[in-house]
Amino acid sequence: MKQIETLLRKSRIGMITNQSAFGPNGEYHFQTIRKRYDLKKIFLPEHGLFAELQDQVSGSGLRYDLEGVEFVNLYGDHESSLVPDAVSLEGLDLILVDIRDTGARYYTFLTTAYYFLEEIGRWNSSGKQEISVLVIDSSNPAGRRIEGTPLQKEFESFVGVRGVLHRHGLTPGELLSYYADEFSINVKLKTIRKGWYRDENGEFAWIPPSPNIPFRSTCYVYSGQCLLEGTNLSDGRRVFYSAREKKSFP
Repeated sequence: MKQIETLLRKSRIGMITNQSAFGPNGEYHFQTIRKRYDLKKIFLPEHGLFAELQDQVSGSGLRYDLEGVEFVNLYGDHESSLVPDAVSLEGLDLILVDIRDTGARYYTFLTTAYYFLEEIGRWNSSGKQEISVLVIDSSNPAGRRIEGTPLQKEFESFVGVRGVLHRHGLTPGELLSYYADEFSINVKLKTIRKGWYRDENGEFAWIPPSPNIPFRSTCYVYSGQCLLEGTNLSDGRRVFYSAREKKSFP
């Protein structure tokens, strides 16, 4: 932990985060990081910082005011916005990935982080000052059970990285470590495994990472029921007490 603390204190930090990263001190993690360290940029995934946008809605119009921190939208009006450009990495030494996942391949937050790893790998290989990655890890809310088949390369997209199962059973840190190793990405990646989240076993500790994942229990059915989006059946989207957890209606 002393090495991690030293890394944080000496680094100019960019964060991939949203409201789901909430600590036992009653603060969002980005607030804590800003108070303790040199937070320069927050990179916004799909749904925005406070999960205020529905799926497939551009975040290009979002504005936040946090003194000294620049916000970079990674879910804009064009496909190119999904990948951070080299300019957005300038002036940074460390990317902090701190966001909850649902345990399903098609949930986009860790795809955003994967695209980040790739861009950092290209940056590091170009001979510029090295950027490293630190993941504040959290449990997989869907558990360790795995289901489905690995995605074939020809079907890879923003809602599915090749080789990953529908329900992968991994934590964010484990999945990103897999990406770094499997795809030989030139990045130093470390993981913090404990101490940043509340008791993760109850609904009370759950902060919705996106509008349609209101409860931890939603994650148990999301990986399967989301497949209904490819049919003419309703998957219960935009029903607050999620119909995903009950049944779907044609």
